[in-house]
Amino acid sequence: MTSPAVGRLRVDGATLHYEVRGTGPLLLLIPGGTGGAASFDGVTDDLAADAAAQRRWTR
Repeated sequence: MTSPAVGRLRVDGATLHYEVRGTGPLLLLIPGGTGGAASFDGVTDDLAADAAAQRRWTR
């Protein structure tokens, strides 16, 4: 498992929390419905081998 870079982005009316693993082209992982970043726990490290995999969630 690679260590993620964790941060937050403040936008009008919300704060988006995110983590990025890997380097290369950005692959943005967006969960559907009521899902959260944990939806991608099983695949994030594999994807980070070839791209910068970014997961995001709101708090």
